[in-house]
Amino acid sequence: MKRGGGSAQSRFAAGLALHRSGRLPEALSAYDEALRADPKLVGAHNNRGIALSQIGRTQDALTSFERAIALDPRHADALANRGLALGQLARFADALASFDTALAIQPGHALASAYRMQAAESLFAQAEELAGAGRHGEALAAFTALAAHDPARAQAHYGAGAMHWQLGDAAAALACCERALGLAPELGPAHNLRGRALQQLGRGDESLAAFDRALVCNPSDALAHLNRGWQLRHTGRLEEALAAFLQTQILDPTLPYVESQILELRLRFNDWKGFAAARDAVVSGVTAGTTDVVPFVLLPLTDEPAVQRAAAARFLAQTYPRVSARPAPHPPGKRLRVAYLSADFHDHATMYLLADVLDCHDAGHVELTAMSYGVPAGDVWRERAAAACARFIDVREHSDSAIAELVRSLQIDVAVDLKGLTAGGRPGIFAARAAPVQASYLGYPGTLPAPFMDYFIGDPVTNPPVERDAFAEALALLPPSYQANCRLAEPAAPQGSRADHNLPETGAILCCFNANYKITPEVFALWLEIMAAVPDSVLWLWVDQQRARENLVQEAAAHGIPRERLVFADFLGRAAHLARLAHADLFLDTFPCGAHTTASDALRAGLPLITLPGRTFASRVGASLLTASGLGELIALSPAQYKALAIELASDPARRAALRARLREAVPGSRLFDPRRQARNLERAYAEMDARARRGEAPADFAVRED
Repeated sequence: MKRGGGSAQSRFAAGLALHRSGRLPEALSAYDEALRADPKLVGAHNNRGIALSQIGRTQDALTSFERAIALDPRHADALANRGLALGQLARFADALASFDTALAIQPGHALASAYRMQAAESLFAQAEELAGAGRHGEALAAFTALAAHDPARAQAHYGAGAMHWQLGDAAAALACCERALGLAPELGPAHNLRGRALQQLGRGDESLAAFDRALVCNPSDALAHLNRGWQLRHTGRLEEALAAFLQTQILDPTLPYVESQILELRLRFNDWKGFAAARDAVVSGVTAGTTDVVPFVLLPLTDEPAVQRAAAARFLAQTYPRVSARPAPHPPGKRLRVAYLSADFHDHATMYLLADVLDCHDAGHVELTAMSYGVPAGDVWRERAAAACARFIDVREHSDSAIAELVRSLQIDVAVDLKGLTAGGRPGIFAARAAPVQASYLGYPGTLPAPFMDYFIGDPVTNPPVERDAFAEALALLPPSYQANCRLAEPAAPQGSRADHNLPETGAILCCFNANYKITPEVFALWLEIMAAVPDSVLWLWVDQQRARENLVQEAAAHGIPRERLVFADFLGRAAHLARLAHADLFLDTFPCGAHTTASDALRAGLPLITLPGRTFASRVGASLLTASGLGELIALSPAQYKALAIELASDPARRAALRARLREAVPGSRLFDPRRQARNLERAYAEMDARARRGEAPADFAVRED
């Protein structure tokens, strides 16, 4: 025995006796004397920890248990006691690990066995509490630890999946849900979350099947009905989507977004019974802060910028409550590094506008990256985007945070969001602060009022000074219009005859090829008044829902306009659609959500457009395009002026012909269809944003000036 060993053992034995008699301070003194004599006396460290724990000095107790384990890593009692102390300190994942180590060394260890389940339940409760507090990263760590120690606990895998979903990682959420369902096939919430993840990953049929399975588990699951409705809505099965949303409302009228989704589908069906009251209720609820609305739904419902901003702010604050800090500017490179992020690098309106601009970016000054999180389409538009950029990266299965990290790793200076709050957008990438400068462009026609969006790219017409408060972001204003456009081609010859499109050979062809959800009762009533004043006119609309067509026919008949004066166009590919516009005489814009890509399509085809701008960006795009084309006389300033102008032009074939000839002359020379000029203006905007960030300045409004 080492010198002093007997003294250490005797003091340790004395400490044990004092401990058993409840004389804890004296026992601690005896353990300390033993350890001074022999610092490697494992039992003294362990029992000292027990005594400290009993007098409430839990952190000191943990230190003693850690010293015992450092001396003897297989000391099952010390490991179990450490688990108890960790549990008392609410470090339940570490406690569970300590108990499991003790049980691996000594199966059936009484203390570890007794308290292990308690630690597991406490860890689960802690994970749920963290999740409820929005601390998703910490909750994920807790659920993941629980799943590692209790791999047969389905709820732990599901909880981890839910946190992965909240953190924007659909692929990881899906994997966790599938593990949970392998253990508990009837776990309805896991089927529901699995459906959301599949939806995000573009696997729509599987997503719908998952929601259906969730409803087999629990037919009264309102959230599953809601998610099923969104998937049906996304795939164009609008009748079934409406039924799902209505069932959701019956089961749980408090669920967010249900009321506005029902109203949006009623707009898509042009079902206006009680519409004004429903619209007013939604707008009032947003104003009062009591109603949650998907911001895009509000665009055709109100021309009040403050209402649209309030809805978007509420949505973003609820959906992306945690925003990462802005990274410092990267070391300057030889070229400005710009990334475009979108789900729409395919046959989509975004590429109809942007494709030539991507081609025209100056590769000597700007290094372009495109990141696609949409379903790969494999079409010519995607190929064009890939060819125009230095790198084209498919990030569909990456989490929001992983995409943001990838953007940072590429030292991107300016990240451009081409989706915003449109369907399939992923603002979470920008909430994770992908780049030192982040800008919203082209996709969502409104503000993203969140601390992670620095700039909105508009123009002096879409963003007039009087409506500056409509946007939370700093404004970068392009001349003459914000809208990118591909080059003009020779106008296509009319496709077929008027009769081939069910149009009369004579009379004025009034048209609107905007999505029919933009047609409000007020707009349609004004159109019917125009038609009544021009007896030989017809109205040519693109409406893809039979129910909507029937409703519009009934509404027209109620105003004395017979069925044959409404003509409904079917979907055509882009080239064929542009060609058929030659048969129309006048494009009537909608309001307060007007034509955007369809407006530039009309001008491209030489078709005059009458527009009525309001206060919101979404209502002012047509005016921006007409101003850029030198055709400001087609911008009405009131419904009465809109009506009068439409009647004048529809009633006067010679004036229409002269206007069309003027349009064909004005548009080719306008800057609107000059993608090279637009690319230079965007590059100037990005360079100014980057320069301000490098000077340490906060984002601020500026107007791009051309050379």
